[in-house]
Amino acid sequence: MSIPTQTITPPGSPGISLLEHVNINVPTDSPSLSFYTEKLNLPLDTRKSFNIPVFGSKTIWANCGASQIHLPTGPTGQKFRGRIGLLTSGPITPYLPHSISSTDTSCILQSPEGQEFHLRKSPEYKIDLLTYRGTMWSSNQNLTPEDTTDPVNLSKEYGKYEPESDSGGIIGLDYVQSSVPPSTLPKILKFYENIFGSTTFQTEDNKGIVAIGGVTENGECIQNIVFEENEKVEEYDGHHLAIYVASGVSGFTEVFNRAKDLGVVWVNPRFSDKADTLEKALECMQFRFKDIKDVDTGEVLYELEHEVRCSEHKDNRSDLD
Repeated sequence: MSIPTQTITPPGSPGISLLEHVNINVPTDSPSLSFYTEKLNLPLDTRKSFNIPVFGSKTIWANCGASQIHLPTGPTGQKFRGRIGLLTSGPITPYLPHSISSTDTSCILQSPEGQEFHLRKSPEYKIDLLTYRGTMWSSNQNLTPEDTTDPVNLSKEYGKYEPESDSGGIIGLDYVQSSVPPSTLPKILKFYENIFGSTTFQTEDNKGIVAIGGVTENGECIQNIVFEENEKVEEYDGHHLAIYVASGVSGFTEVFNRAKDLGVVWVNPRFSDKADTLEKALECMQFRFKDIKDVDTGEVLYELEHEVRCSEHKDNRSDLD
């Protein structure tokens, strides 16, 4: 990921404070659990531990600091039309035996469903920020309490994360990158500016970046949503990402109203939250949209479901607003 070279818009309000999770279907017969727990070495969240014995029919959550990868069941596997970036607090050496390509500073791992994960060692300042955000649900948690009555001994099998001596483990989501059709990049960035008041960038290699959680003095974003134009774009398969909006209820209300005005507020029948009005969105502390539109013409540019949460959502694990 190259450092942004051009700011398209000055910092806005409220902005996006955290890339909280990505949601990728796995088929019922998928070997993905071992990929996430053994190859990526991610701890599984205690709140879904009761689903682990029946993985393949129920959702589990794999923790990455304050962020997560959600793995629900679907008829077929899903993947982002690009890559998911992960940060490690130590060298990438332990991941190299499982990688499909690597450099001196990063490597690519591929899930059984074909999802590519780009791992790189985190700059020191990001380690501090992401660890601070993920204090309660860090990679050192136990999957289940130590309990000898546990019938499948989940704690022993998947519980406490014990990284190899030369690795601190994965500490957070770095970015999600999606391929988009030609000539859509400036319009997609304008959409995020309009809906969220986000700071956006274009890089030297012509990628579009939506900044999440702020921009550092050296011009690097804490987390990113990245778009890259390609001649061939795969059909959308229903995967989604979850983000937190900054500035509490007021910021969340502002973002919902902007999305409503642009006609993108959407209800996914798959999930229990049915927030198609501000009243319902405030009750759930979240809403969804799927269509990224040209804010001037209303044309749908790209499909990518966003689960948009208020910073006061009950599941918020971020200490930063």
